[in-house]
Amino acid sequence: MNTTIPALVALAILQAAPSAGALMDGEQVVVSDQAFADRVRGAHFILLGEGRHNACDHDVQARLLDVIARAGIRPVLGLEMVAVDQQGVLDLFHERRIPVDRLDQALNWQQNWSVPFQRYLPVLERAEAWHLPVVGLNIPNYLVFLMGQGRLQPETVRPRSLLPPELPPMPRGDVPMLEEDLGAEGQFVPPFVPAIRSAEDIQYLHAMQDSQMAFVAQQAAKRHAQPVLIVAGARRVASGAGIAEHLQQAASAIIVVLPWRGGAPPDPTSADLFFYCAEE
Repeated sequence: MNTTIPALVALAILQAAPSAGALMDGEQVVVSDQAFADRVRGAHFILLGEGRHNACDHDVQARLLDVIARAGIRPVLGLEMVAVDQQGVLDLFHERRIPVDRLDQALNWQQNWSVPFQRYLPVLERAEAWHLPVVGLNIPNYLVFLMGQGRLQPETVRPRSLLPPELPPMPRGDVPMLEEDLGAEGQFVPPFVPAIRSAEDIQYLHAMQDSQMAFVAQQAAKRHAQPVLIVAGARRVASGAGIAEHLQQAASAIIVVLPWRGGAPPDPTSADLFFYCAEE
C-alpha cells in the first residue's frame, strides 16, 4: 500500500477528531450523558453557549436539555433571543395554546432575531415535549435601537422592568469594535448599526443586556423554584464574562458549557464543559 505522508497525517487527524456533539471537560476527557446530568444536578443555572448559525450547536443544546429532563431535572428554558415583553406569548406556548410550529409567527421572530427560527426549533420542541416553562431574557430591540441612537435615556424607560435594576457604568477609554458586535454572531444589530454612535455605546448596550438577562433568569429561578437553562451566544455565557459574570457575582451555582471547534485545546477557564462541533 503506497500511502503518502500527507494522506497519513490527514487520516490521523480524522481519526483523532471527536464525534460531533461529544461532551468533554477542559482536559478533553469525554463526559457521558449520565455524568453530565449528575454534574448539573444542584446547579442553579446551566449556560449553553452557541455559534448562532451552527446547526450542530443547536442540536447539542436540544440533546443536553433532553438528557437533563430524562434525569428528572425540569429546568426553565431561558432564551437570549426573546425579549421580556414577549413573555405572554411564551406563557401561551407553555400552556399549549400556541404550538411550536406557530411560535415563530407569534413572536414575530424574523423581525426580532437575525438567525432563522428553524435553528432553535430543536430545543423548543424539547421544551414543548417536556412541558417546560420558557422565559424571554433580553431587552426589547426597539429600546436597544433608541438607546443606541441616543434618542432615549435608560433612566426614562417605562416600565422599568424592561431594563436591569442596576444600569452598568459607561465604558471608558478605547473599546475595540469586534466583528461579533456588528451582528456576525446573530445578535439583532445589523439593521441599526450605522445609527449606533460608537463602539463604547455597543459595549454599554451589550453590558446592559447581559445584566438584564442574568436578573430575569434569577427571577425565573425563584418564581419556578427550578434551575434555569440559558441558551445564548458563546461570548454571552463564557465564564467570567457576560451573563455568567453577573450570575457568579450573585454567588449562584452555575455550569457553563461552550462549543469547541477542534484544533487548539479549549481554554479550561472559559467553561466547565465543552462539546465538539466543527466549524460550519
